[in-house]
Amino acid sequence: SVATINNSILSAIGKPKLVTKIILVAMFLNIILNLIFIPKYGIIGAAFATVSAYLFILLFSSYFVRNIAKIDIPIGDWIKTFFSGLFFIFIVIFMKSLLKFNVWVETFIVLVIGLSAYFLLVLCFGLIDRKEFFNLFKIRN
Repeated sequence: SVATINNSILSAIGKPKLVTKIILVAMFLNIILNLIFIPKYGIIGAAFATVSAYLFILLFSSYFVRNIAKIDIPIGDWIKTFFSGLFFIFIVIFMKSLLKFNVWVETFIVLVIGLSAYFLLVLCFGLIDRKEFFNLFKIRN
């Protein structure tokens, strides 16, 4: 989503050819990585190749938005959000290895603990404040 916004910004300031080049390079990167990783790792290799290509688009589009459009990119916040997401995944995997309940009970417990840890990290990192956090759970009319 962020790369799409970056690409829209670059196109809007008259750099659609640059966007096309970034996407073409990412496409070739994806093809090459698929050829390397799919035979050995199957669908996991395909997922890795696709994520790598999208990460390439994100990094390069962000670089050009920052340097050409002179728009500040909140890289620190992105890193904190990424770390929080990785921690959530770690908690989910760890808790699933410990619990042996009905699949629905296990899913509920794992998600409650994982999401609690995620939101706690997001609050500690200052990505959202307490007021904003509690507004997430208000019912709007």
